[in-house]
Amino acid sequence: TRTLTAHTDAVLSVSWSRVTGLLASGSRDGAVHVWEASGETRRLAGHRGGTASVEWSPIDGRLATAGVDGVVRVWHGVSGALVQELHGHVGRVYSVSWAHNGRALVSKSEDGSLRVWDAITWGGVAVVREDGVALPDPWLRFPTDTRAFHPSRPQLATNGTGPSERIRVLEFDFDA
Repeated sequence: TRTLTAHTDAVLSVSWSRVTGLLASGSRDGAVHVWEASGETRRLAGHRGGTASVEWSPIDGRLATAGVDGVVRVWHGVSGALVQELHGHVGRVYSVSWAHNGRALVSKSEDGSLRVWDAITWGGVAVVREDGVALPDPWLRFPTDTRAFHPSRPQLATNGTGPSERIRVLEFDFDA
């Protein structure tokens, strides 16, 4: 019904918000756009070098973005205000995923780590290091679907790449 044009390079990720009805997009151009139903867009100051993944929180209007600059950003998607910057990866971040209850955010990086962030304090909860945890480089080929958390249970699936080529399912205890 509509073609949305605002990015100046390939769009790598899109995500609809179940809460606000807004659409977010991330691109190699580094921009993050938040789209209204009318097609109007608000540009968020994106990542240096590209935005590989965007995902809305399942419980509110927060938007998480993953950058090839190694930073995870969390935005108030409606106002466009930056809520938090998360540092810890030493390589490009390719994916962000919210827990089903919005209490945790997971980021995956080419550095071989998966980081779990507390979505209230923004402190690091856990780091999983393993060869093959990182996602395929979206600059080299079409990125895979990176939605990792189960929609209603505290379980996270990670896709393997490289030599491991396995899927791991991790279980979280959000009350611990």
